[in-house]
Amino acid sequence: MKVGWKGLKRCDKLMKVTRKSLKCCDKLMKVTWKHLKCCDKLMKVTWKHLKCCDKLMKVTWKHLKRCDKLMKVTWKHLKCCDKLMKVTWKHLKCCDKLMKVTWKHLKCCDKLMKVGWKGLKRCDKLMKVTRKSLKCCDKWMKVDCKDLKCCCRNHEGNL
Repeated sequence: MKVGWKGLKRCDKLMKVTRKSLKCCDKLMKVTWKHLKCCDKLMKVTWKHLKCCDKLMKVTWKHLKRCDKLMKVTWKHLKCCDKLMKVTWKHLKCCDKLMKVTWKHLKCCDKLMKVGWKGLKRCDKLMKVTRKSLKCCDKWMKVDCKDLKCCCRNHEGNL
């Protein structure tokens, strides 16, 4: 017989469903994020699992935000999932509890988001901006004398 997700949901009392089980039954049913959210009591889902099931479901930032209890997301993970979701500054601001973002990270994610002066001013808690850093980010934003004057008050740097 063919067992669908509805069937597995009802038979949770009869058997324990593991990630290995879901991997084997991918031909029988389509597993979405809604399903994984329901089965969090039955199995532990890690980033490695989500990376493997990218063919079964589409994972957005909204999903990752909700699954903070299931897995720990680092910058390395976000860099790998650039094909699955678009990360904006708003997202990075929200995930400060999950990962530490440094200037090196922002330099790497230039393809994912555009960071303006307003953004750098708000992220003073996450990273230290130096004159060398501002010189590198001339492609992202235009920095005038007024901006540098404000930066001198907000950040530690040789300006």
